[in-house]
Amino acid sequence: MNFKTKITALLGGLLLWSGLHADVLEWDFSKGINPLNNKMQFKISGTAAEIKDGYLRQPVVNRTTPGGIFAAEKYPELTPQGAFRIAFEITMEPKRNQDSFLFLWDNKGDYYGDKSGKPQKNSGFTIGMYRAPNGKVIVPKAWLGFGKETFAVNGVSFAVVPGKKYLFEFYYNGSGLAAFYIDGKLNREVAVFPGGPVAPALYKTAIGNRTVGNYLGFDGKIHSVKMTTAKAEHLVVRAAGRKVFQRGEKNAVLKVEVRNVSHQETEGLKVGGKKIISVPVRTNLTAGDYKVDFSFNGKKYSLSYTVAPLIHEKMPILMWGFGDSFHILRKTGFTHMLNSYAGPQFFRPKENHKARMLSELDEMYKYGFFFSDYFTLPHYPQVTKKYPRLTRDGKPYLKGRRMNLDAQNPQAQKDMREWAEKFALTYDGHPALQMLDICSEIRDWSTPSFSKYERDACRKATGADIPAKVNGRSIHYLQIPGLPVSRIIPDNNPYLVYYRWFWSNGDGWNPLFSIIADGYRKHLPSTFKSYFAPAVRQPPCRAVGGNADFLGQWSYSNPEPMLLAATADELLATGNGRPVIQGTQLILYRNATAPKNVKVSPEPAWVAKEKDANYITNPPDTLIQSVWATLSRPVHGMIFHGDGSFYPPPIKGASIYRCTNDKSEPALRKLIQEVIQPLGPALRNVKGKKSEVAILHSFTSSVLALRGSYGWSGWLPDLHIALQTAGLDPYVIFEEDILEGKIDHVKIIFLSHCDVLTESLYKKLMEFQVRGGIIIADEFAPPAILPNLRFHTVARGRDVLQNKKNLVKLGATIRKQLAGHYVPRSETSTPDLISHLRDDYLFVINDKRIFGDYIGQWKRFAEKALPNKGTVTVNRKAGAVYDLVKRCAVPFKVVNGKTVIDVAFDGAGGKLFLLLDSPLKPFTLVVKPNGEVIAKSGTSAVIPVQLIVRDPNGKETDDTHYGAAVNGEFRYKINIPENAAKGKWCVELKSLPDQSIVKGALIVK
Repeated sequence: MNFKTKITALLGGLLLWSGLHADVLEWDFSKGINPLNNKMQFKISGTAAEIKDGYLRQPVVNRTTPGGIFAAEKYPELTPQGAFRIAFEITMEPKRNQDSFLFLWDNKGDYYGDKSGKPQKNSGFTIGMYRAPNGKVIVPKAWLGFGKETFAVNGVSFAVVPGKKYLFEFYYNGSGLAAFYIDGKLNREVAVFPGGPVAPALYKTAIGNRTVGNYLGFDGKIHSVKMTTAKAEHLVVRAAGRKVFQRGEKNAVLKVEVRNVSHQETEGLKVGGKKIISVPVRTNLTAGDYKVDFSFNGKKYSLSYTVAPLIHEKMPILMWGFGDSFHILRKTGFTHMLNSYAGPQFFRPKENHKARMLSELDEMYKYGFFFSDYFTLPHYPQVTKKYPRLTRDGKPYLKGRRMNLDAQNPQAQKDMREWAEKFALTYDGHPALQMLDICSEIRDWSTPSFSKYERDACRKATGADIPAKVNGRSIHYLQIPGLPVSRIIPDNNPYLVYYRWFWSNGDGWNPLFSIIADGYRKHLPSTFKSYFAPAVRQPPCRAVGGNADFLGQWSYSNPEPMLLAATADELLATGNGRPVIQGTQLILYRNATAPKNVKVSPEPAWVAKEKDANYITNPPDTLIQSVWATLSRPVHGMIFHGDGSFYPPPIKGASIYRCTNDKSEPALRKLIQEVIQPLGPALRNVKGKKSEVAILHSFTSSVLALRGSYGWSGWLPDLHIALQTAGLDPYVIFEEDILEGKIDHVKIIFLSHCDVLTESLYKKLMEFQVRGGIIIADEFAPPAILPNLRFHTVARGRDVLQNKKNLVKLGATIRKQLAGHYVPRSETSTPDLISHLRDDYLFVINDKRIFGDYIGQWKRFAEKALPNKGTVTVNRKAGAVYDLVKRCAVPFKVVNGKTVIDVAFDGAGGKLFLLLDSPLKPFTLVVKPNGEVIAKSGTSAVIPVQLIVRDPNGKETDDTHYGAAVNGEFRYKINIPENAAKGKWCVELKSLPDQSIVKGALIVK
């Protein structure tokens, strides 16, 4: 292999172009309408175009009148059967119409990717551009027809200047590679599928417009057109796998496909035959584009590959479902997107789908962006009809029109294992695939099945058949005969035993989740992780997700944004140490917040524009508060959903979601850039001691008294919110935590909606009280429970502000009753300030809101944050306090051994403080000759830092990143590229809390 130095651009195949005989066809509109020195005849279509002052132009631009010039016949020469390049000399003009597509050349007719397989829709080719609504940005476009299918070639968008002349070029090598050039510079190179010659056009050629259909003309001047043709290579030589590798990646190999696209045996390959060869590539280089030379049967070839910048630890931020460019998400600050790339192949297989998918993943990986697959097969009706869950009378179970897979069926498990592996193989081990969502929302529709498989499994696991009265996911205790008046039941109650089994492995889903996850893991790198969401749409227990690497959940900002803290705590209890990712909906249900049938005055402007919208935009203030509520908990990452409500057109989001507030995206972008990105690595290392106040979510009461949140809103989350406003800062525990003795640190347990409990749990609760623990119970507690304090649940009404006041009042009452018995770890001077403590990290969130002018007129949701101020008191003596958002030390007071901090908010959001026993001292920094960086902080607290590395020219290298000093130390190994700039490299470590910087140096020889 001959390694060559870095190049700025490489177009595979162009190296051969100069050595081939080329035929030229040229139109110079200063000399007439027909091609120079050629007998082809063209004519202007009606009066909709003119040749004037040396250019072709359409003075009237509309869809009904053909414009441009049209060939008199279907000239075969205008669909070259080999390689060709077409160069257009054009002048862009100010926008004169609203058309998005502007066409320069067409003999294809249907420019879009038709799936009918009909030649008349998939022959010839079209060249043009997409124009953004502002008229100032264009995206080069081409569509190549290969007889049965069409391939779309998309360039990279660029800004145009009206009145400026451009050279716009399209190149196709006749076998499998296309490219756009602007003014002689490569715009983008694209692998073309299936490749080979373009199918001969079945329409006459048009220049400056479409040949049929809506006449979308070029809105500008065309000065000249030049087509150059040549013979195509008989062999297509192109990358068959990924072409992007991370800097320093070991054992990197470029897989190359050599395919015979001629009509005769060539180079030992039969017609249509192909061979895969592996070409080692070097990656210990500065990030950029390179080429590698290799040989096949003695003939030399060159292909390009990319060395991508280093990837560093970040807080994952995932957009669940997105159909547009990931670059849009990158701009906001997202790091991941979810879609189903492999899944559609189950019913709609397409040739070369894998290669197209890998090309998109390459583009993501190049920018340090990642993909999450979505395994959807068990949702498909074709699958559920084959393996249905059955009712007691043996009929398929239906809920609405939905069916649910009998996950205990061995053949269904076998099918899912095979498809999981098939989908995983499609990705070819690409590292841009970092996540898998396993069957999201699939368990929402699970219910006891009376198939042979589930009945047999029940007998094997429990020793008994499914109890007689079981017909659904739970049963009310009043239906169970012989239940004790105390409502304390034996642990072996047959209904409880059954539901424990059903919700762990009984319905088959958890084992099937493991089968699917293992099927992917078998063929993917160790960086790949699987997750299951929504993980808490079930009774409160840990058995969920099989062996998925982490669990997920999402919630809505209404009725209260602090609901996100409650659901995050419930998710953390479910995970029991397994990493979790918490999601925030970017949407609101219109009928719950701004119902169509309720007229208000003044009516917001968005209503007229989106009067039929059912899912509208989460307001910026409540969105930001929800994110802060999530961020305050030790989550592994964050999920968002609702692209169409978040991004306005022309961005392609889900059509059922409508963007009705364009201020939400900038607000989230600002929060990501200023807080989540710089502090994310540190926050992922701050786990936090669990609170001394716990709310029990009871599995027994969930399945035998129809209680529980099931991941939605309701009383248990409302109780959580009430206690947050009182500074009691609760967390969620399950029955397992109490039975396994994991509550030694807990001082207060709230029993709410705990109508039925087991004998073993009752015994543990009594032991908890005997050792001094406080039990606080509501009116639904079993008669056998004698709590230390009682309270009454609070029902929500139509008055939103009153609902909040009622929760605040309940929290204050409980807090008052605990005076002298319990001192919170942190509390605020007003219930509209919510505090949460994680080790040395103190979160304070502004919860002061009123009705605004976006949806507040309906009085269903208080969406507007107000300025707020007060104090937060931490039950700890601090020697220094740092504002991690503003990156500075802040004043504080110590009163009776407690730290008091003044806080003030202009509007929505949160604050994050770092409390230390003494002020930070500068890090000590050592940079070893091999590039190893060792920095020590002198404190055990997690300290957010930024490493900045500059080469001798002062340019930051991709070693620069945000990180965290953990247990007093930060370590990193600078990866020195082989072609790195020689000389003195500057290394700086910035402590984010106080902005102090220590410097070092590395000599690269």
